[in-house]
Amino acid sequence: ILTYEISNTTQFDLLVQWEKDKDYRRKAVFDYTYVLESCIYTDAAWIAMVEDDTIAVRGWYPRVMNALDVADSKSIDWLYLRLFFTEKFFG
Repeated sequence: ILTYEISNTTQFDLLVQWEKDKDYRRKAVFDYTYVLESCIYTDAAWIAMVEDDTIAVRGWYPRVMNALDVADSKSIDWLYLRLFFTEKFFG
């Protein structure tokens, strides 16, 4: 479980205010960044960011691991691996 480790009271007060004001966009961006930065310090080979409404299909894990192996075997650096496209991105 990851909890906020924020010693800066001004920043924490700002988080509390965003929740009070229902400013979900700012709070979500902060949370996303906070979690990602926390994961980086674990020295994990990969970091998976999964939305809370994601439904996994049978066999997703081996396919993702295979895709990561393929991406790693390329001679280029890569930043992210998109696993799927939602209908809203189909033009």
